[in-house]
Amino acid sequence: KTKNYLQNKIDLVYKKFKEINFTSEAFYYQIFFSIIVWVFHALHFYFVVLSLGVNRSIFSIAPIFFIALLVSTLTFIPSGLGSKEVTLIFLFGLIGVKAEVALTIAIIERLLVFFRSMIYSTFYYWLMRKLKISKNEIKEFSVKA
Repeated sequence: KTKNYLQNKIDLVYKKFKEINFTSEAFYYQIFFSIIVWVFHALHFYFVVLSLGVNRSIFSIAPIFFIALLVSTLTFIPSGLGSKEVTLIFLFGLIGVKAEVALTIAIIERLLVFFRSMIYSTFYYWLMRKLKISKNEIKEFSVKA
């Protein structure tokens, strides 16, 4: 029964994906914007870490950030609430950061995520409007993709 349910959901997603009608220009702007957001997000996280006295290279901090983000995305918990923080504390512990500092980093990161998302979303819609990509095209691509 579960297999049929999952198969029906997969078929539905596949059908909806085939119905997506977006221009290649919109697709490339989406990819470009996503990469820019990831880079800014990681740099912002790195500066938060530096401001709390953790003097490590960006090459040791960036993997911690991306692994924690991936873990929070893969959980069934809304917004990865708690799983990202636990992962951050664990991974920072592996490189010798005290648990108190790691917890502070995790809490600040959680709070700043909401503000960054608001800023990125505002910039994203401004950019799409400047590129003369219609609201319907933005909605269709964002919702279906």
